[in-house]
Amino acid sequence: MSQKLKIIDREAFKYTGLTEVKLPKSLRFIGTEAFYDCEDLKVIYVPKTCKVAKNAFPETCKVVYY
Repeated sequence: MSQKLKIIDREAFKYTGLTEVKLPKSLRFIGTEAFYDCEDLKVIYVPKTCKVAKNAFPETCKVVYY
């Protein structure tokens, strides 16, 4: 993903086959259900400074803040 990315909108990656994602440190906000229903998503790395909306990730996904 682009190192200039600041926002991931609502449902942006919903239903995709992603398995692991490391989001850039430039990211400031992740919208509601942005990665929801990504059943294969096991782990996502999120910058500590990023605000995350409710239900942004599947319940089975491990969220690691860095």
